[in-house]
Amino acid sequence: MDKTEFIKLHDFDIAEAIDPDDIIADEAKKKADKEKASTAVEQDDSDDDFMAGLGL
Repeated sequence: MDKTEFIKLHDFDIAEAIDPDDIIADEAKKKADKEKASTAVEQDDSDDDFMAGLGL
């Protein structure tokens, strides 16, 4: 064990640190965008139903 040598084989790429808070924020934003889009579609359908009820 006294003559143990460590040899560097190759350089390692430094990976960017992943921040879990950023991941959670991104997923929350995606979910809010989907809900906003689905709400807009539902409002359009209700307007169409209203206009159809008026005969327009």
